[in-house]
Amino acid sequence: VNDHEADWEKVTVYLVEEEDGEYRPVWVGASSHEYLGDDLRRRWDDPELHRDGDHPIIYVGAGSHSHQMLPGDYLIQVDPSFLRGALQAWRRFTARFLPSSSRLRGIGVPFVDYARGDGVRVGPGGERTWTPVVIDDTTPWVRGYRGLWGRNTRDWFDGERAPSGPRYERDGTVRRSWADPLWWVGLHKVAPTPESARADLRAHLEELEARIGEADAAIEEERAALRRLAAAEMVLSRHASAQARAREYRARIGEAERELTARYRERTHLADERDLYRAALDSGEPLELPPQAHLRSPHLPYASGRQRTTRFLHVWATLSTPLLLTALGAVMVLLRGSLALLAALGVVVLFAAFDALARRRFLSFLVGLALLVVVLGALAGIIAAFLVNWRITLLVPMALAVVSLLYINIRDLLRR
Repeated sequence: VNDHEADWEKVTVYLVEEEDGEYRPVWVGASSHEYLGDDLRRRWDDPELHRDGDHPIIYVGAGSHSHQMLPGDYLIQVDPSFLRGALQAWRRFTARFLPSSSRLRGIGVPFVDYARGDGVRVGPGGERTWTPVVIDDTTPWVRGYRGLWGRNTRDWFDGERAPSGPRYERDGTVRRSWADPLWWVGLHKVAPTPESARADLRAHLEELEARIGEADAAIEEERAALRRLAAAEMVLSRHASAQARAREYRARIGEAERELTARYRERTHLADERDLYRAALDSGEPLELPPQAHLRSPHLPYASGRQRTTRFLHVWATLSTPLLLTALGAVMVLLRGSLALLAALGVVVLFAAFDALARRRFLSFLVGLALLVVVLGALAGIIAAFLVNWRITLLVPMALAVVSLLYINIRDLLRR
């Protein structure tokens, strides 16, 4: 799994231009399997970023060629290529609805990535030197060749399949990390320097001041409208023939009061926010977080003592893939027809449960599995109802839509 002869990997140093025209490194990003986002980068002053002068030291995984910032053994989980689309959809779902389970990567293939830093060193101070070659979108071989750099083994796991070039994915599309290197490591949201962050905050403060002015104007207008309604209601309430109309006005007054209260609350929040920004700008403190504040789930070697691992997890990472393939092979040999398909599905779910248990994410796995069962059950129910009587299947949502629209219209009518 993920053991091939060569790879195109990326180590990107992000620079800022100083006032004197010189460039200064501020971030380093290093590719690691299919991972994306903030955890791929380290700030130049991060104490865990090993450097030899101006050269960042990156530790390469044996066989997988993935990059790590610290030496050690890493427990990695990669996606089988034939399940990659489904797993990416699953991660988007868990990130949106189960944020506490965002680390859960789904059903993947675990293995140990050895990036111990005890092999050949390339670059300054190493056994081998390197020669920089400048390439960009205009380089003919970079832009013109969309194929693989080696043999296409067509294995399901993409483990021994040759890599594509620096610009393209294996399917021939442009790598997003090539087209948008800031997105790749989550740097679009990060100001290049504390000074530019201060300028951005001043611009945001000006926008906030404008919003406070708009809120003040809206408060004046809504308060005047509320007083007009109260004056009208006072006159109507004096006449028996206008009591129904007076009740309508009282309802409108109550709703207007709630809206005005919400407007005052929002204005208060905006003013408090403005005061915090003013204090930050007046204090003169640099608008910069600590070097590792952006890290949420950094890649750490399990030998570092900072990852919660167990002996069962190490054993599972070693044996799970052979056991899974053996179990699926036995199902295909011993069973036939739909029973074999159901048994294979059960084996996959069982192995996923053991994997979640080994990684101490069993509760998240159960929640995700329950949600998946509910969604599949609802889809199956809709399909079954459509097969039984398609007219009823269409009429039920139409009836619900009619009832909803009728309720909304009646509510609006009563408010007038």
